[in-house]
Amino acid sequence: MKQYNYNQPRIIYRQDQPKTNGECVFYIQIHIQGKKVSLSTKISCLPTMFDVKTNKVSRKVSDYIYKNSIIDNYYNKANEIILKAVSNKQDITTKEFKEQFYDKPKKTDKLTFYEFVLNEIELQVKKSEFAPGTIKKNKDQLNKLNRYRQGLLINDINETFLANYSEFMLQTLKNGNGGYTNSLKFIRKFYNIALAKGLVSANPFATFKIKVARIENKSRLGQEQLSQLENYYNTLKKTHKHYLTLKSFLFGCYTGLRHSDIEKFCLKNIVQTTVNNTQATYIEIVARKSNKLSQIPLPSNGKAYNLINFDLQSEIPNLKTPCNQTCNRNLKEIAQYLNIIAKITMHSSRHTFATLMLNKGVRRELVQSILGHTTSKQTDVYAKLNINTVFNDIVNNASFLT
Repeated sequence: MKQYNYNQPRIIYRQDQPKTNGECVFYIQIHIQGKKVSLSTKISCLPTMFDVKTNKVSRKVSDYIYKNSIIDNYYNKANEIILKAVSNKQDITTKEFKEQFYDKPKKTDKLTFYEFVLNEIELQVKKSEFAPGTIKKNKDQLNKLNRYRQGLLINDINETFLANYSEFMLQTLKNGNGGYTNSLKFIRKFYNIALAKGLVSANPFATFKIKVARIENKSRLGQEQLSQLENYYNTLKKTHKHYLTLKSFLFGCYTGLRHSDIEKFCLKNIVQTTVNNTQATYIEIVARKSNKLSQIPLPSNGKAYNLINFDLQSEIPNLKTPCNQTCNRNLKEIAQYLNIIAKITMHSSRHTFATLMLNKGVRRELVQSILGHTTSKQTDVYAKLNINTVFNDIVNNASFLT
């Protein structure tokens, strides 16, 4: 269950910052996303009139009831803002908290989409919820959007804008299906966050549908092409520039793991269990993209198992995988060298894994479970699966793994 990083508000009497008349002000103090925020109640009194027991204005002050009621109101207001954010499963920034605390109107008419997205990225970075690759992709999308319209206001995003931006991507930038849909999904993702925070009211995506062209031929390899890569890998020395890239790519073909998860894979992700009175080994790893646990059979006589360096320490990345950009550049060179026509990227290994598994007769729901593809219907199926079922079905059917 997600934890929201807020603490209980406190009433603070700031004696370190006295006013010119000697009085000190009461503040409401709270921590939001690890950052301390102190907000003035504008109520003050002399240090001699401060009641240490109640942490409020002493009864010796003639209007102490009035002053303490204002302090209580601000305290209760801070509590209400936090409780509302938690119940609605929303993250709020310190700026948003202050605006609600002092009842300041939200100036969405001057809020640019760029400022909003960068602020959200910063918020997610502090909570370590965005992988470095995700942050880069989001910023790349912002730069692309900026090429079309600089200073885009969040209130300017409507159906007309989305249609015009789509035409710009398809006609001017010559984007393919993936580039076009990913950009619109990026806008939709952050616009929905703004919608949830009450920064906008209308939702253009309720009527504007992202048209996704069906792509039948995703970049994947057949058994013959995979064998070509395996044979080439066996000829490489460990110092060859293609060695680590191809090793990581083949590992993805045998396990279905994404580049980001292969990059962090280490020996501690290998778990042993017993299936039908036989010792079995599998990979247990939390996917960096979805933050969901994946369990993937790792037969001890299998190809993926043989790629692992068991001499390394348990927490050191095992395959020494190059960055995604370097891998893709090397894979392009490898494909050209081997006369493989298909466009190969690191993500092609997942497509290859899925295609070969299904062709070998492994049940579709098991493949979906390993790949972590999530829809409401698939989730119901995944919930019924366990590692014993996955292990038996895959090891018995997927002979290409061994």
